[in-house]
Amino acid sequence: MSLDLWRGLVPSLALILNPAINYTTFGLVKGESQGCNWLGKCLVARLAQISCSILTSILSSAMYLSHKRHNGCEQLDAISTFVIGVISKIVATTATYPLIRAKVFLMVSGADVKGLASCLRLITKESGYTGLYAGYSAQLLRVALKSSILLVLKEKIASIVLT
Repeated sequence: MSLDLWRGLVPSLALILNPAINYTTFGLVKGESQGCNWLGKCLVARLAQISCSILTSILSSAMYLSHKRHNGCEQLDAISTFVIGVISKIVATTATYPLIRAKVFLMVSGADVKGLASCLRLITKESGYTGLYAGYSAQLLRVALKSSILLVLKEKIASIVLT
């Protein structure tokens, strides 16, 4: 029995981290932008809060945030939500793109590569570390736009349902 059908399974399973990172980053930056200081006191949460504060400062200086409030938090307008969605998807895609690249490489290449680690080593050996991000810009453009539009629609529907 050929195992070619299962090539790329491990990176595909690891890629569940992408939406987890995306939605977590979106929630953290959105919470900071809305003035909801809901993060705990642990070190990881504090570091995330500091990172989100930096991103929020950049976002606030770049655009005007609306001042409607819901549950004690400012409601963001569609443009702000879109920009936060782009930022969160950039973070998620940058963190997981080598896995995306390895998955495609394992599924498409005829090379005799035994697993994720050896695939990543082969890519870096042939193309250097920049090879792990080959095709990154096209992927980022596609997924950032798609994810941001999805998050804007989700926020608008949620605001309608919750009011």
